[in-house]
Amino acid sequence: MLHSDCGAYGGLAARFRGDAEAEAAHYRAELGRASEVLKAAIPGLTVECFFLSFDGAWVVDEGWADGAIRT
Repeated sequence: MLHSDCGAYGGLAARFRGDAEAEAAHYRAELGRASEVLKAAIPGLTVECFFLSFDGAWVVDEGWADGAIRT
């Protein structure tokens, strides 16, 4: 799970210059990488990735590489 305006990543305003789409794309990629690492370390593991923004919670689909998200 990642969330919008995360201080650990530098925040929405500073790191992404207020561009919520760029921030979401970055976090989709981060979640995808984390998912792959976990699945490689623990074969058969089911991983669900979530992104929380000020507009709601989003599930990042397995096809995260294409940027697919669903509510």
